[in-house]
Amino acid sequence: MEKEFEDPLIYKAREKMFIISSDCFAPAPSCFCNVMDGKPFSASVLIMDFSQVKDGFIVEVGSEKGKAFVTETPGSFQPGG
Repeated sequence: MEKEFEDPLIYKAREKMFIISSDCFAPAPSCFCNVMDGKPFSASVLIMDFSQVKDGFIVEVGSEKGKAFVTETPGSFQPGG
């Protein structure tokens, strides 16, 4: 999405995308993220990110699209405590 190389078709496609990421629940030392000196979780949430906890998931919302999705699907999400 750099201005010098901006492709309007890719930009339009990206606007329509809904990106959901998920943290790695059991990263091993040989996993790609660890081998490449990365992290087993998203450094920045684009739209939504799921992290597994004992009784379900924590969902981090990172955009207006994500907020709208949570609002428009009542009963699917509940506030954490």
